[in-house]
Formats: sequence, structure tokens, C-alpha cells
Amino acid sequence: MKDAQNVRKDAMSIPVMAPDKGRLIVIDSIDGAGKDTAAGALSAWLERQGLKGFDYNLSGPDQPIPDEANFLLVSEPTRWGIGRQIRDSIMKDKAVSARSTAIAYARDREVLYRDTVLPFLRAKPGRLVIQVRGLMSSFVYQTIQAQDEGAKQTVSQLVNELLELPGNQLELSRRPDLAMLLMLSPETARKRLAGRTEKVDGDKFAHPHFQARASMRYRDRGVLDPFERLGTKVVFIDAEGTPDQVAAACTAELDTLLQNTA
Repeated sequence: MKDAQNVRKDAMSIPVMAPDKGRLIVIDSIDGAGKDTAAGALSAWLERQGLKGFDYNLSGPDQPIPDEANFLLVSEPTRWGIGRQIRDSIMKDKAVSARSTAIAYARDREVLYRDTVLPFLRAKPGRLVIQVRGLMSSFVYQTIQAQDEGAKQTVSQLVNELLELPGNQLELSRRPDLAMLLMLSPETARKRLAGRTEKVDGDKFAHPHFQARASMRYRDRGVLDPFERLGTKVVFIDAEGTPDQVAAACTAELDTLLQNTA
């Protein structure tokens, strides 16, 4: 393993790609915070502004994105290819190591960004991508998983190791313009997850103790610094309220971003 100084030098010198004229918004959080609900609310708000959306999560790579689409909905892991394997197997298999899990996620996001997100943003000015979960999730979840397996490195050092993976480098090189982190207590998250009937993940990261640590790690500077140093605006959204209150807060942040960059 590389020493910490060399890892930091390699990982933090990722070149930023030439800017496109679109906007990339990521919604991230622990399970139960309402990420998908918030993304749906943003989609509905954009449609009320006269924009046309396309949900890649429902269509997959085999259906072409309509040329008239103004915004795109995506999620990580994807629901296709290796993303499907992550959802169906890797997330549920406790024997899969943090490193192997991280490699799978990185490969999934490499394909997503190379084949879908980046071409969509570059094709026309003014396009938007709304993404549920992303590289920040790996920074949170895989660093905790690695430490549970005995890793002695700091969060920053583990993040830098994750940034050695090409898919993670690719996503960070087109950093989000806005990252909305939905913050709620692990207790509230547990209650919401217990009440789910349609979406039950059952993954190895769902243990309450793991989720409690993940909630705190979303505020860790080792997780946030790689994004903020490249210009991502990170905002913390209070997700303890009703879905309508959370949606209103997320919509206000998106509206501000679009007005400031019009």
C-alpha cells in the first residue's frame, strides 16, 4: 500500500474536465431520509417550469434518451449491468470486502458517467442531471466498512485510496454543482424504514449502528473536502420534517442554483 503522502498526491491531483453548460445535482444521505421522494419533487418542479425529463432508472441503457429531454434522473448504483449485481448481491453479501465493494461501485459509476451522464450534459447547453446517491456515498459507506474490517487509516486517507479507482476519478472530475445532503437522526430513519412496504433494501449497511455512523460521516471534512475544493456547493437539508417540507427546501436550493447560473 502506498504511504499516505503519496496517496494524497496522486488522488488529489485529479484533473477537472472541461466544463459543460449543464448542471449536475446530487441528493445523498443515509437510508430513510427520502432521497427518491426529493428527486421526484425536483422532477415535478422542473416540469412545472416547462422542462421535459427522462428517467434513466426506468428505461435503462437500451432506450435512447429523447433529444428534447431537458433533464435526466439517474441513481447509483444503477439498475442495469453491474449496478444490478450490486443491488441484488454485493450489497447483501457480508463476505464481500470493502475494497471489492468499492471497485464494483466505481465500475458502475464509470459506465454511467461515460455512457450516459457526460454525453447528456455535453449535448446541449442548459441540461440538468438529478442524481440520487453518488461518489459521496462511497466516501461514507466504504470508509466505514474498511474501518470495520480493521483499516487504521484516517477517513481522508481512505477517501484518497478510493480516488485511485478510475470510475471515482471520472465522477469527481465532473463534480456536482450542488450536493444536497438530507440529514436526519438514525432514530427517525429507523422508524421510516420500518414502515416501508414497497422498497425494502435489506442490505448489509442497514444495521442501525452502521447508519448512525454514516449519518455523522456525511459531515466529515475528509468526505466533503474533495468536492468543495473543486467547487461543489454542499448544503445540508433538514430531513426530519414532512416530505413536502423537505421537497420545498430542496426545490429552493435548486431554484437558487439555476437563478445564480442563468
